[in-house]
Amino acid sequence: ILKKQISLSPEEVIGDGRTAMEEYFKAYAACSGQLRALLEKRTGSLKVNEAVTLLVVLFLVVAAFGCSVLIMRSINRSVSNAVRVLGRMSEGDLCGRAVLRRADELGLVLEGINSYLDTMNDMVVAIDEISDRLSKTSGSLSEASSVLSSSSSEQTGEIEEITATTENISANIESIAQSSDSQVGKIG
Repeated sequence: ILKKQISLSPEEVIGDGRTAMEEYFKAYAACSGQLRALLEKRTGSLKVNEAVTLLVVLFLVVAAFGCSVLIMRSINRSVSNAVRVLGRMSEGDLCGRAVLRRADELGLVLEGINSYLDTMNDMVVAIDEISDRLSKTSGSLSEASSVLSSSSSEQTGEIEEITATTENISANIESIAQSSDSQVGKIG
């Protein structure tokens, strides 16, 4: 390695410094145009990215709103269905059924309503059958009661007839006994 002593005067250092500064400013002037162009290009792409991001966010907000409207409609339809069936049930109509379109908790509620209506229908049918049987049995008992009543009336009539005949026979026997006493008294 060579060591060389450099000796410069202060005027030479200032001159060389001025030259270096001038070269720096020329290079900066030459590069600043390119830097501005590059900066504008990057800013433009950032504006495009910003616009794309804004459009994606807007699309997601609209999609979320659309999904929430669909979910609310689905829930509203199922609740309206349940209210309609329960209204008919409160009026005594046990034939209506809830339409099952869901597999969630609301679907389970609608299924429970349908099951309850089936149970109530079965109970009404059983009560109706029992009522028919009771009505028939009551009719049979009424007929048997009428037959017993008429038989009882007939028997009462016959017993009264027998009693009257027995009283006549008894009176006739007494009359015969008195006649025979009087005939015996005349004979004897």
